[in-house]
Amino acid sequence: MDTVVGTLVAVFVLGYFIAKMVRKVAVSGLAARGERPWNRSASDDLRAAFAAGLDHFQNQEPGVAIDWDVGRLTRSDPPGFVSLAALVTEVTKDPEALLRLPDETVRLALERLWAENSRGVMRLDEDWYEPVIDELSSDRFAETAYDVLVSTLSPGLVTHAFDPLRGAMTLGVEPPETATHDSRVPSNELWVSLGALLGLAHRARSAGDTRALADILREKLEQLVRDDSEGVTWLLGHASRDQKAVALACMQRRS
Repeated sequence: MDTVVGTLVAVFVLGYFIAKMVRKVAVSGLAARGERPWNRSASDDLRAAFAAGLDHFQNQEPGVAIDWDVGRLTRSDPPGFVSLAALVTEVTKDPEALLRLPDETVRLALERLWAENSRGVMRLDEDWYEPVIDELSSDRFAETAYDVLVSTLSPGLVTHAFDPLRGAMTLGVEPPETATHDSRVPSNELWVSLGALLGLAHRARSAGDTRALADILREKLEQLVRDDSEGVTWLLGHASRDQKAVALACMQRRS
């Protein structure tokens, strides 16, 4: 009898330590993927539950890519971006649900943000390049816009990319004056809809603007960023004055 009891106690103790080890590995694994500004407001338990739910969503949905360092979820069908900062804010409104049902809680929150087209969400369209402008291919138009976006490698520019297939550009910034962490990871990221930019360029052409397309795109892009107009959004839903200043400085014409 004593032997049986001893065995049960040993199994219980072993199970307890295994559970603690699994939790520690899960939390450490999340930290290794990057504890960034977008998830610092949540506790370790909530971040681990969020990571588990998001991993499950990625495994279930085709064409989903997650940049854990930056805090961006990219979808292919339907195409677009979702801010993990916005998603964390949404799921932590009900922390008990997140801890109890992380998969379902994350999925439902993501669907709500997507349906509402909330701040930190950019819905895109693979058929964004209509109609053609200046007889350019979609790739060439995207390259022209991208060259404007990163005209100058200004201090504070961390990452930059463009995606002609989905019709988007991204610009990651970390103002040198406010940098408090690894400068290889931006503290905020600008998302630009190439479709929206194309529409503005067409309106300018229709109004008789005969300038080079790059000049039109620079003017419109700067205006979109200054005014936070439809067609651009930031990963954190908003940008500080310094973050906007970095983005605008990158668009200045090369001297």
